[in-house]
Amino acid sequence: MRKLRKLRELSWDEQAVLCRAAVLLLAADIGLRLFPFGTLAKWVQQSRSSRSATSLPSPERIAWLVEAAARNSWLRPTCLRQSLVLCALLRVRGLAARLAIGTTSPREEFQAHAWVVLDGKILGSQDAAGYRELVSFERLSAETEIA
Repeated sequence: MRKLRKLRELSWDEQAVLCRAAVLLLAADIGLRLFPFGTLAKWVQQSRSSRSATSLPSPERIAWLVEAAARNSWLRPTCLRQSLVLCALLRVRGLAARLAIGTTSPREEFQAHAWVVLDGKILGSQDAAGYRELVSFERLSAETEIA
């Protein structure tokens, strides 16, 4: 009941973003199982819209809504899936978000992490501080190869 009350407190635009995030999290999960990562990364980077972003939630709010959709999903999406969705939602708004992937220091146990950067600011994942960025996806062309 509490979750329904919180959902009703969201604006219509926020509810739409939350629903879209939930659907895209499922699509990202399925997509990563069926297609090479490069295919999904290109799809995210090519996401564009001509719709005005003036009435839509802020990028920080969109990041929060993606995290909320992930927290309430039975899939338990990874940081990569969440970052793909967040990046796509921001790029649809015409924002130059980029997907970043990094690892921990070679002296530590190997761990990888994905996050989104917009205007030099990390969105959606504040625990990216301990990771060194290895690769980012800003613009991918058909010739770009990703292992």
